[in-house]
Amino acid sequence: MKMMENCTLKYDVGSQIGDYTLLAHCGKGAYGMVFLAENSITHQKVALKIIHTFSQNFERELKGLQQYQQICRGTNLLQIYHVGKGEDFFYYTMDAADSIGEKEYIPKTLANILQRDGKLQIEEIHAMTESIFDCLKTLHSKGVMHRDIKPENILYVDGLAVLGDIGLITDHGQTTLAGTPGFIPPEVLAGIRDYETKDDFYALGKVLYCALTGLPVTQYPSFPASGTLTGAGEIIKLYTKLCAGEKFELPLKSGNSRKKWYIFGVAAMLILVAGIFYLIPESPEVTADIPEQTAPEIPAYQPSQAMLDLLPELRQHYQQLETQMYTAMSEASKNISEQEIAEAERYLAQHPENPLYCYPQAWITSRKMEQAKADFDRQHQNDPVWCYFRNQQEISFCIAGLQGDIPAAEAQSKLRDLYRRQGELEAAILKKYQK
Repeated sequence: MKMMENCTLKYDVGSQIGDYTLLAHCGKGAYGMVFLAENSITHQKVALKIIHTFSQNFERELKGLQQYQQICRGTNLLQIYHVGKGEDFFYYTMDAADSIGEKEYIPKTLANILQRDGKLQIEEIHAMTESIFDCLKTLHSKGVMHRDIKPENILYVDGLAVLGDIGLITDHGQTTLAGTPGFIPPEVLAGIRDYETKDDFYALGKVLYCALTGLPVTQYPSFPASGTLTGAGEIIKLYTKLCAGEKFELPLKSGNSRKKWYIFGVAAMLILVAGIFYLIPESPEVTADIPEQTAPEIPAYQPSQAMLDLLPELRQHYQQLETQMYTAMSEASKNISEQEIAEAERYLAQHPENPLYCYPQAWITSRKMEQAKADFDRQHQNDPVWCYFRNQQEISFCIAGLQGDIPAAEAQSKLRDLYRRQGELEAAILKKYQK
């Protein structure tokens, strides 16, 4: 790290690197420093990243750059323009983010927008989601994964959201642990399995949560104590499913006239374990002519200050249990017998409408993992911390139902019960854990 700092300290605003003049400091990427720069010949403004060749991971950055440069040309992805070399560093230029500063250059990243505005408006989230889904579809179709999707790495170029910081991009054969805690699935972070394509969508789900609520990722899945989530049903439903590793396909709507991209569905976690991908349309497209429903006024559950003080510790306990659950689900899916496969084949032959009709092993895997998940829930039904966070997920789904196809009265009644249950669980937690 010292070597990289010594290199970048040689360059500051006003310095010249090749044909580029450094105009402003943008920030630090995965393995280097980023500046706004201007080509002295063409006057094109670009982002310029400096990577010291003695840094521990420069080869990883260089390999990712080489892979990415081959696939980004002529696509909707962030474009790479020039790669150059200095005495003890290399650098490359790419699209510069729009600026949100009035007098100085401040890169328009989702993180900077959230810092300035608190959260995004619903239509802004729709537009961002469509654009990032499209970028991920392009990346994955080229056989590579991003592996570090977070608010800091979502840039706006000419008004459209794109994925930035390509330092951790890799192909499917190189899946060493990388990324940012909070945006990595717990079973990957725990070393239970390698990073997979679907985990880019998991990270995007966490990004959507941050964009909607304005809360840091460590608060997931809590909601802010104040403010309204009216009209956020589709988004809540989407990020909850993405973070659960479930299949989801939903045509979001945005307020601009861009082409509407149909969201690339995330394959169900249970099917992905067996290596099978499929898409199933979930619901008909909602047109702009249908008036938006208004969420009914229900006194929402609000955690007390004592509960908020305990949440970091409780969340850590929950995440440890969640990792144990994934381990149990993984173990349950092993050792499938020939008899089980034969029984699955007979069952699926009688149910050709089943999406797994041609994949008996995947059907067995999904059943075993669902059973392990149910067993784990049952074993921990008396743990108020486990139940508190699971109940919060149910609240998310129910709020989404208020904006979806669940009858409003039914969703409203269930939401009241869930809020009441959350209050009871908080009381049990405070009695057990409050010092």
